[in-house]
Amino acid sequence: MDKEQHFDQRYIQALKEQDSILCQKIYNVFLPKVIAMIKAKGGNEQEAKDVFQQAILAILLHLKTGDIVLTTSFSAYLKGIAYHKFIDLCRKHKKQLRNNKELRLSDETFIESAEVEQLLKKEKQLNLFWQCFKKLSGDCKSIIKGKLDGLNAQAIMQQLNFKKPTNAFYQKRFDCMRKLKEFIQQHPDYAMIKV
Repeated sequence: MDKEQHFDQRYIQALKEQDSILCQKIYNVFLPKVIAMIKAKGGNEQEAKDVFQQAILAILLHLKTGDIVLTTSFSAYLKGIAYHKFIDLCRKHKKQLRNNKELRLSDETFIESAEVEQLLKKEKQLNLFWQCFKKLSGDCKSIIKGKLDGLNAQAIMQQLNFKKPTNAFYQKRFDCMRKLKEFIQQHPDYAMIKV
């Protein structure tokens, strides 16, 4: 049975729709909570602001490729992402995490770490995709971007002023996708984040 959507889903919707009033409320209400959590774990205010921003960006990135349905409070969800981002920051700088126990929130609910880890894994996969996408030639970028934007072959061919037969276009698109796949599989981070 599916879990019921949380009332705080409105914050996810606000980020998706770029509702300036609710987005400002997210910063006003939840940033101080993230700062307090990060300071309690041994971080400073600037690190807390950075991981807060990274958490918001992770949510926005995920919203570009799919929906997020909150089954817990937005505070728990956001703090969970920020906490994982802070752990990554500590590892990167070889910094010891203070009070390294499971994160418990004030309302005694636990962060659903599987959801957070899934979102962060998807973020890493998308970042890897775009890093490798940048290595492609201009035509390949246009072909793949057109496909991602939902354009049909004829529309992409028209944009590129592609004069060859349609089957030549399909072969070119196949070659571009193969090249992108090679770049992704050769990337040093691929083994850690593959599906």
